[in-house]
Amino acid sequence: MVSSGVFRRIFSSISQQNPYHYRMAICIIPARGNSKRLPGKNLLQFKGKPLVQIAAETAVSSGIFSEVIVSSEDANILSITEKVSGVTNSKRPEILSGDDIRADDVVRWEIARISNDPRTVYCCLLPTTPLLSPDILADAANKYSGGVLFGVIPTSESPYRSFVLEPGGTKLNALYPKMLNLQSQEYPQTVVDAGQFYFAFAHIWNQNYSITAYPEPSGFVLDPKLAIDINYPGDWDKLVQHS
Repeated sequence: MVSSGVFRRIFSSISQQNPYHYRMAICIIPARGNSKRLPGKNLLQFKGKPLVQIAAETAVSSGIFSEVIVSSEDANILSITEKVSGVTNSKRPEILSGDDIRADDVVRWEIARISNDPRTVYCCLLPTTPLLSPDILADAANKYSGGVLFGVIPTSESPYRSFVLEPGGTKLNALYPKMLNLQSQEYPQTVVDAGQFYFAFAHIWNQNYSITAYPEPSGFVLDPKLAIDINYPGDWDKLVQHS
């Protein structure tokens, strides 16, 4: 456990910008066992350790959470993380491990199980983030000032030059037709969700179906080389090549 004094220093600005007074921060790591796009991805070994173990150790080592919880229906995953000092396991129902279940759903279930105290900040840390360092996670937490904050990376291609191709045809519909008259250097910088971590108060998690759809969220910019969201075999190959 980390002292409450550490939490107050890290989240010192929250009370200035949010009507809720900060109480504690809890990390939820949702790690199901029956992933389909990349089977068994949370147990894949990276540098000798399963991905879910790396995520749990990162959360603990960041020193910013009063509790780090691995939420899973899978006995193999829970058997690994129960050996990580400072981690609590939560065996969630099978119904919360289907293909249509979002990480947001898991966090809401854990909030209902643990505490709906609106002063509690919950961080959803995805287990497929082996290049995320404890220091970067702590730095992101230090930037959190209420609302929603999540990791982002710059887009490699500007969405302002994007078109929608009509099904079965060749007709293109510009997403931003007026922007096509600008030079590419005139486009504002755009970023996308990096699929790494998400900070929000309990009541915000409960009131938003998708945490990234929260009005006016904040982004913590990550190095794209270190923020590889692992969902498909190609993502895993990119990670292995990086190492």
